Amino acid sequence: MQTDSNKLEKVLCPHDFAIYDFLGFIYDSLQSNEVKERWKTKDRFDLLALKSFLDLSRNKEVKVAGIDFLPCDDDMTMMGLLLRECTRPDEDFRNQKRFAYSEDGKEIRGAKYPYPDDPIVLDMGGIYGLRGQAHAHYVLKEGFGGWLGRGMDNKPLSSNPLLLFKEPESFALGTSGVPSVITLGADMAISHLLVALVATYWQNEASKRLSLAFLGHSLHYVQDASDPLHTVQVGNICVARRAGAEFFKPAFITFGGFFGELQSPTTAVADAISNLHLFAEALWDDRHIRAKVSFWHRVYADLMRFLGSDIGVVLFSADMAALEARQFAPSLFEALCKCVKDDLWEPGFVLEDGKFRAKDYIKDEQACKKVEEIGRISANIALSNSLALYNAYKNLATTSDKEKVRMVFSLLERRMDAVKEREKRLNEYMAKNPDGTKPPSGGGRIMWFFIVEVGLIIGFSYALFAVITRVFRRRPSGQGTQHPSL
Repeated sequence: MQTDSNKLEKVLCPHDFAIYDFLGFIYDSLQSNEVKERWKTKDRFDLLALKSFLDLSRNKEVKVAGIDFLPCDDDMTMMGLLLRECTRPDEDFRNQKRFAYSEDGKEIRGAKYPYPDDPIVLDMGGIYGLRGQAHAHYVLKEGFGGWLGRGMDNKPLSSNPLLLFKEPESFALGTSGVPSVITLGADMAISHLLVALVATYWQNEASKRLSLAFLGHSLHYVQDASDPLHTVQVGNICVARRAGAEFFKPAFITFGGFFGELQSPTTAVADAISNLHLFAEALWDDRHIRAKVSFWHRVYADLMRFLGSDIGVVLFSADMAALEARQFAPSLFEALCKCVKDDLWEPGFVLEDGKFRAKDYIKDEQACKKVEEIGRISANIALSNSLALYNAYKNLATTSDKEKVRMVFSLLERRMDAVKEREKRLNEYMAKNPDGTKPPSGGGRIMWFFIVEVGLIIGFSYALFAVITRVFRRRPSGQGTQHPSL
């Protein structure tokens, strides 16, 4: 990936982070009329504007590294900085709490509740908590190239449950009302890398550290895309079958939630997927699943750049990683269904990231070996595509070709397409949901289940009564007690 001297090269942290100078540089460099119309002056293109431009959270509690502050909590070497920033998007909550805000920073609310910044966040887990970032860390089976190629997808994802038996990668259940589920993992990888490149063209002492920070953030999304868990919504029918079976137990006891608390079927499956997801990643961490750079990783990275160009690698590295990883998703989920203890399927049981040990929930070690094996494959996919992206970044960051530099800014300008599509989705959602988006509740009532269960009980009672009545009617009258004759 780089020589030992490059790995240890010092990347010092400047005393001042001139973020507004950087924002001004971006604004002046973008030649799009749409950008200028949206933000009339350079001063209007502020921190919130950049976050909106990149589909990041504008919640005031969320402080995004590279925007709200320049990260400097590493060992000041190039490798130390990249390794630290590769984990940052999970830690600074840039993809969580994505509530809708106006351009002047005021929260947009319905009659009762807030609105999501983009309704698609609801499809992959909602606005709240860790699941609120899933939409931005998954790369489902969509068009290549993030927002640039999404409209070219001729076969959108479907909510047909039969797909779980034969083609689970094509299944996705939406709850937002958007025609098809959309994920932004590829968008995040592309947009963060473009900002990383723009930072290298900015003449400032913070330029190098800022650029490498955004490169690390981009690599995070590529590595997420290399994980089969991030490439499907429900990877195998065994997940729905097992979670469904666990749902029916309390559903029957509570008469569909009318006589006790009951999760919805969707929540039950979502909890199960979350538990399996966190367990698998904890298992890989516990067993030190890693990949080391080899000759074949370098060959793959060079071949990617040869076939697709440096710009092509920037646009498609996350999608290529997901394409390679997705084929292992059904096998991974099947192994996880066998590997874990029954605790992970119990309604209401939810693992918390970093607060459990994988070994405490292992049921079948042989199945867990399969999970471990796929983890190693995933690590190699991540390394190959990360190496390709790093090499593309390095060449584009140092190029003297003005056309390539212009292409970087031109692609960043196309983010306005994504912004307009997001706002269109939000406007349609707001028209259909005037109250806003209700926070997740502890349970609910399922009328159809109640009606079916009551109907079955009535039917069974009627059948039992009919059988008993018929038996008694058939008894001969002479079969009563015989009295002895006098």
